Amino acid sequence: TGGGSKGKTETKTPRKRGRPKGKKTTSHPLLKRPKRPLSGYNIFFKDQREQIVGKAGKPAGTLKFAELARTIGARWKALDESARRMYESRGAAEMKIYKVVMEEY
Repeated sequence: TGGGSKGKTETKTPRKRGRPKGKKTTSHPLLKRPKRPLSGYNIFFKDQREQIVGKAGKPAGTLKFAELARTIGARWKALDESARRMYESRGAAEMKIYKVVMEEY
């Protein structure tokens, strides 16, 4: 005599997903927190991505991200100093604004 449940058929009720009824969500303080600004490289990446996707004429989801990142990374490394400084200064300016906003937060 084993204690197994051979031969018994039990029907399982499907588990309900999501928030239980009756409970309301409250806004968490961290959800209202200001987002961190983009760095100079991230601003460059965003600009380049828009150009590449626009030239390719393909929907944004069809290009592989790894391929896109490799291409943009190579462009960043080859970028001349003045253009790189422009992107980094834009990132620094956004960081200054972010710090002021975070002090108020």
